[in-house]
Amino acid sequence: SDDQIALFVRQRALSTEAETALRAVLAKKAEIAAVAAEISSRNAEMERIFKDQERLRENLKVLGNRSEERALVSRYTRQLEEQESRLDVLKLEMADFEARRRQLQAELDRMIGDIAF
Repeated sequence: SDDQIALFVRQRALSTEAETALRAVLAKKAEIAAVAAEISSRNAEMERIFKDQERLRENLKVLGNRSEERALVSRYTRQLEEQESRLDVLKLEMADFEARRRQLQAELDRMIGDIAF
């Protein structure tokens, strides 16, 4: 675990090479955690958009054809369109972050496999 690695490094019970390798592992794990936080943030934003879209669609269902209501229909439709555009961007970002996370994890796995005590 991160705590165990940090403990080994703090205790200076390891060779310089091993300590350097473990510090690199900790740094890589921190990179992975940062990417995971970005993914989580994007997921949360997508959830907020989905909930808002549900509300907008429910509102659209009850609106009639009066001039005031047509203005709201236009507004809600524009909001839905903007949100759909944002969702497209979020999906692309998520794919990029997922690919980055997989790449970092593969690098971490190699680093750990290469450590020799």
